[in-house]
Amino acid sequence: MTYRGNLDLDRLASMAWDGLLDIEYRPLCRRSAEIFGYCQLGDDEAMAGMAADGANHGTVGFVYIPPETPEVFADGVAGLWERQRSSLQELADRLSRHRFTFNVLVGCWNNGLFPYYPDWYRQRHPDLAMLDQEGRPIMATMFPPPEEVRVQSAAFPARPAQPWDSLEAPAVNEEVQAYIRLVVEHLRDVEALRYWSNGGEMLYPTYVFPGRWADYGSLAITHFRAWLAEVYSHIERLNAAWGTDYEAFAEVEPPRAVGINQPSLDWHRFRLQALTEHYQWNHATVREIDRTRPYLGVMHGDPFHDLCYAELGESLAGLASVTDGFTTSQILVPDHKLIYNVQYLQSLSAFRKPLACEMLACASHPPEYFGQPLSPGAVRVNGSFTPEMARRAIYECLGYGAWHIGLVAYTGSLPDGDWQIKDRPAQAEVRRIFHELRALAPALEGMAAWAPKLALYIPEPAWLLLGWQPDWARFQAAALRAHVPHTLIYDQTLPEPGRPRRVEVVVVAYATLVDPEALGRLEK
Repeated sequence: MTYRGNLDLDRLASMAWDGLLDIEYRPLCRRSAEIFGYCQLGDDEAMAGMAADGANHGTVGFVYIPPETPEVFADGVAGLWERQRSSLQELADRLSRHRFTFNVLVGCWNNGLFPYYPDWYRQRHPDLAMLDQEGRPIMATMFPPPEEVRVQSAAFPARPAQPWDSLEAPAVNEEVQAYIRLVVEHLRDVEALRYWSNGGEMLYPTYVFPGRWADYGSLAITHFRAWLAEVYSHIERLNAAWGTDYEAFAEVEPPRAVGINQPSLDWHRFRLQALTEHYQWNHATVREIDRTRPYLGVMHGDPFHDLCYAELGESLAGLASVTDGFTTSQILVPDHKLIYNVQYLQSLSAFRKPLACEMLACASHPPEYFGQPLSPGAVRVNGSFTPEMARRAIYECLGYGAWHIGLVAYTGSLPDGDWQIKDRPAQAEVRRIFHELRALAPALEGMAAWAPKLALYIPEPAWLLLGWQPDWARFQAAALRAHVPHTLIYDQTLPEPGRPRRVEVVVVAYATLVDPEALGRLEK
């Protein structure tokens, strides 16, 4: 840890430079685990229970979801918000009573497993559906008929599968931005508000349905062609790189069969850029109205195996470049890949921006589930944190400088899991940990995680085209077992010639595919 106390200025400047969090963010994030609790707020009874556990912070969502009938939407976005904002004063009163701060998820998400847009809205916006390489909409839902779901504490109404939502529908995007403006305008004066984040998880459906690449809708292809024109400038340069003979960018087709070649690499990079632009637009909208609080982008899913980074379509470097930092919604699994949480924390903290583990979840199978056969078509659901995983995960977050730690969840379930911690074995341990964090606050004040001088290089072309490499995972696991601090370095964070180096040793464990420009910076 680096201490920002009574030290000489030269040493202080050196230590601040080597901190895992850039010094410009220190006034915002005064210490690791400054705010912590559950990823929800709830009514007075629930908040009293969370406060008794030691929590000091919660999360509330204002997500753009049109009503079930078009008649209720007659006044558009403004009418929708007018009906929702009546609860704001009650929320502010509860926060004050329980001495909570909070963050707000604002905007939309396009995780197609949660098909929240009603049929009439999709009919009004036919360009809302993502299409796969064969031109088919990609249908999804997490809400099958109740008899197919095994959940301990809740039953869920069935939600028929709907097309996965595109990022490209202009009218919908405009409505989402209008909604964000209204939410931010009405909440920015609430003193207990600490930060904003995206309305939820954003991803491509390929992550859930491998092999079905998207988006091949007409608007997405037009966007792809415009991006190529910006990257290559002249069609001759694209033809030389692709081995094609197009006469204009308007003729270019995205690859329908993804492989290890330049067209596929460009297609993957475009998908990353398209999703990054979504976050950039949201960030600009929020910060135009509220310049005092950060807007953080949501990183989720598991990009650390196979082709999942390309399938997911979320660029770590992209989010870091267009937002004020990261929130996360990783799901830990105790009996699988114990280094997963550290991989997440390492990968994001390497950008030296605020890190908030806003939706930290754990999928542990309840003992009574083991050995039980499932009926045909049934879904095996998960339990939540075990006491051991709660302690491990929370202190891993603290050690990597996470500013906010929010557990999923105090109460509640979904068809994919029974996430409740209340009245489960982990609650007593979580309560102990939260009170430990309160006791640690004076010691942690003014401290920031130390930035390692050893880095593992992750070349983006290899990550996108070949997937997360076993050599990288083996190095991470071996370094952790040997207690060797290290960070990650990417093509986008390699220092420019003449710029100070923040790491002294770079491990190149696998570099079959490396961007030539990045290779030049790596060599220097």
